[in-house]
Amino acid sequence: MNLHPRRISGTHGPWRCGLAAALFSIVLLSACGAGQRGKPEGPRDADLLTLAPSGVYWVGILDIDSLRASPWWARMKELSLENEELQTLKDKAGLDPEQEVSRVVIANYSPKAGDKKIVVTVKGKWTLDKIKETVRNGTNQKGAWKERVEEGIAIWERGEDVAMFVPDSTVVFTNTTMSGKVIPLVTKMEGEPLRRDSAFAEVEKLKDATFAVVGKNIDLEPLGAYIPTLRNVLIDLLTIKFRLTTTLDADLKAVMKDEKQATQVEKVMQVALEKSRNQPVVRLLGFDQFLDAVTISRSANTVQGKLVLTEAQLKDLFTLVERFKGMQEALEKSQQGAPLTPQEGQ
Repeated sequence: MNLHPRRISGTHGPWRCGLAAALFSIVLLSACGAGQRGKPEGPRDADLLTLAPSGVYWVGILDIDSLRASPWWARMKELSLENEELQTLKDKAGLDPEQEVSRVVIANYSPKAGDKKIVVTVKGKWTLDKIKETVRNGTNQKGAWKERVEEGIAIWERGEDVAMFVPDSTVVFTNTTMSGKVIPLVTKMEGEPLRRDSAFAEVEKLKDATFAVVGKNIDLEPLGAYIPTLRNVLIDLLTIKFRLTTTLDADLKAVMKDEKQATQVEKVMQVALEKSRNQPVVRLLGFDQFLDAVTISRSANTVQGKLVLTEAQLKDLFTLVERFKGMQEALEKSQQGAPLTPQEGQ
């Protein structure tokens, strides 16, 4: 299962999650000794962060139950907003994120996209037998799974793909690169879970999010070719949080090595925001009103960004996105020589 981070926009990394990033969330329950040795007593911990190892580069947490409860869910489905990580669950495991999946944690253990050091934990609305059947008969499957049981946990392997089934309706997907660290955690025999990773103490503050990404040691050197002031700039800790209810509340916090680097990053963000506001196409389509709601500030070595949209603004945003999507589809049809409907021609 090739579960490396997918690119939605041009560059790789947790801050490039695109519009689909608004689908994520964090729900943390108290850990119950995931790192202890010996066979556990009672039910296994439902906290998905105990099922992935520590030492992570970035982690994204998606709460689809929270999103599904949002009044905007129907409109988001109509827009067919694509998320390639979720599409991977459909293609590789036969899971339907819109109907069956409750929560997803995607943990990446390398800044290099090709390293395949990834662990995906999925909690859903299914029985253990049902999810096994779904994964066994999933689409785009090649070859049969080799099935075994370790400490009461079903562990399936096929080529480089590895799937583990936890009794509380949770499945852990990884590959042979990471399975040596993941299997001991899932069977609760040994190991240090992501839940105890000191670099990710920030996740404790994100429990009410619909989407959260936390990343560490993010090198901005690749952007230095385009923005020289970002050369040799490193983000020690990056936190992105979206909370979607009837309104949208989004926060970004970047902790830099020192105040000088924070000043550089703040300036770049302010300039980029102002240029975006003044783009003719942005003003023509009416998106400038949403950029006006963005604020950027700095305190010592920390840069923060914030976006708050009211219910009325969100309604306007969805209307504009729907209109923009219709324009794109009409343009594609006209380029292909297909006739436009009266609505598309307007």
